[in-house]
Amino acid sequence: MANRGRKGFTLIELLVVIAIISIIAAILLPVMAQAREKARQASCLSNLHQIGFAWMQYCQDVDEINPLNCYLTTANLYYSWFGVIDLSTGKMNPQMGILASYTTGNHILLNCPSASLKPGIGSDPSAAFGYGVNEYIYPYQFTSDDPVQQAQAVSLATESAPAQTILMTDTAIYINPTLYSQFTNYAPGDQTYGVPTTHALHQDRTDVLWCDGHVKSMLPTYMVTPDIIANSPATLQTYKLGYLIEPDCVIGDPTCQDKLYEVIKP
Repeated sequence: MANRGRKGFTLIELLVVIAIISIIAAILLPVMAQAREKARQASCLSNLHQIGFAWMQYCQDVDEINPLNCYLTTANLYYSWFGVIDLSTGKMNPQMGILASYTTGNHILLNCPSASLKPGIGSDPSAAFGYGVNEYIYPYQFTSDDPVQQAQAVSLATESAPAQTILMTDTAIYINPTLYSQFTNYAPGDQTYGVPTTHALHQDRTDVLWCDGHVKSMLPTYMVTPDIIANSPATLQTYKLGYLIEPDCVIGDPTCQDKLYEVIKP
C-alpha cells in the first residue's frame, strides 16, 4: 500500500491561525497590562503606608513635630525626609534622611514602582522617586545655620483633621518638554509655586497617604486654565497632573480648593 505523506497547513489555514492568535493577544495584552499596573499600585499603596508609619514614629520621638524640609544656605545642602542632597554635586546621602532609621534603610520604599520620571533638577537619581509631601505640612524653608535649630516645622497638634489632610501623594512636575520627579505636592491656591503636581500614575488615579496614616486611591481634578508657567490644560491632563479637591469644590474657589491640604481647616 502506498504511503501517504502528511498533509501540511495550507497558506490560508496558516493565516487563519495567525489571525486567531493576534485576536487573542489583542484581548489578553491589555488585561495583562492592567493586572500588572494593579500590582504596582498595590505596591505603591504599601510603600506609602510604611512611609506613613515611619513618619509617625519619627513625630512621636521628637515631641510630635513633622520632619523638616529646608535648604542650608551656608553648606548648599537640602535636608529632606528621604535624605540630604548636596546641591553643589547633585549627590544624595540617604543615610542622613530624616526617616532613614525608621525605614531600616529600605530605599525601595521611597520609589513608586509605576514612576518613570527623570530625577528632579539638581537631585541625585537615587533620591525619592515619585512621592511629594503636602506643602502645608512640609513648607520649604531657608536657613543659614543648623536646620534642626532654626527651621520651623509643623506640629501635629496644629492638624485639626488628620484623616482629611493629605500628607503625601504620587507627584511629578512638568517643565516643558520633560516630566520630572518632584518632592513637594503643591496646593491649588499657591500663587508662588502653584503648578499641578499630583500625578495620576495608576490608571488615572493617584495614591494618597493621609496624616492619620491611612492610604487610598483618588481621582485628581484638572486645570481649566493654564498654570502659572503657562502649561495648557490639555498638556497637564495629557501628563496626568492635577490637584486633589473635594467633590463639591472647583479649582479657583478660595473657600474650599485648599481644604484637603490645609493643616487648620476653615
